[in-house]
Amino acid sequence: MRTHIIIIVICLNALTIGCSDKPQSVGQILKFEDLPIDVQKKYKEVYNYWTIPIVNGNDTIEYMPPFIEAYNLNGDSVIIDKSMNFLNNSFSISSNGKRITVSLSILERVFIIKNDSVYYPVSGNGVTTYGEPRSYNVGVDTLLFQVSAMR
Repeated sequence: MRTHIIIIVICLNALTIGCSDKPQSVGQILKFEDLPIDVQKKYKEVYNYWTIPIVNGNDTIEYMPPFIEAYNLNGDSVIIDKSMNFLNNSFSISSNGKRITVSLSILERVFIIKNDSVYYPVSGNGVTTYGEPRSYNVGVDTLLFQVSAMR
């Protein structure tokens, strides 16, 4: 019986350690007009972007905004990884050796990295319309943004 209890405790500890990759939410909330000018410009570009529909045989292929977008203003590549832990509803964004873990509960998933900070909307509805830019559903200048340090 004692052996079974030890095995259960070890399994629960392993599960707890695996769930410890919690989203980071430490940061400051800013209005769109309080963002750095280059971050504002990139958000306007992303929210107004769309492509002309393409006719492929009998099908028309229309633009659909990505589920998650991340850009680094420093020019470095950005990697987005979904959490491999089934109990953790988050994903991580890595760039230039820095990383941040973010909850999937954020509805407007557009992330702009500048230096060691990441800017992302924390207000909005997350609705996108097939064939339309993000700005069709939400004005980027009406959103609140969080700025958090990448580690």
